[in-house]
Parts: sequence; C-alpha cells; structure tokens
Amino acid sequence: MPEVRDGEEAPEPVTGYAYTGTEPDGGTLIASGDMSRDSLINGIIRSRYSQTEEDAIKTHQIELFKNPDIAKAGDYEAEWEAFNAFRTEAIATVDRWLE
Repeated sequence: MPEVRDGEEAPEPVTGYAYTGTEPDGGTLIASGDMSRDSLINGIIRSRYSQTEEDAIKTHQIELFKNPDIAKAGDYEAEWEAFNAFRTEAIATVDRWLE
C-alpha cells in the first residue's frame, strides 16, 4: 500500500516488486557460458554454491550412504535438502525462462 500522508485520502493499492540482487538496480547477473538450459541452471546454482561447496555436499552424502550413523548425519541431510531445493527451483526458473 502506498503511504498515506496527513489530510490525504488513502490511495488505491498498487502492485509493486522488490528486487534483492547484488546489482545497483536490485537485479542479479548470472554467469553463463551460453543460453543453454544446462548452462543457465549451472549459473544459478553457482550464484549460491561454488563447485567446491557442491562437491563437499555430495561427498557428505556418500559418507552417509557408507555410514548413516555418523555424528554429522543430521547436518549432512539438512544441507542436502537445502541444496536440492535450490537446485529444483533453479531448474524450474530456467524452464520458465525458456518456455
């Protein structure tokens, strides 16, 4: 809702958007080698997870398969779920862009 000032009538509601990216206008740049689906998905994933971080998350999953009772099992499961949720959203976003 727009702000109401003293003595003024309440204005009509308007739809607004907030951009929270790192660019001055609130946008986000995505590093992508080309406009292919895989490259765009990878660019979005890299905006949050480096390749090293992704590799560590996957390595933790291998450790869990080998020994599900390790002390950090809960942490490893949570990080895998967070990574997969972000990856799924990245895929859905790129698919919407390419429709």
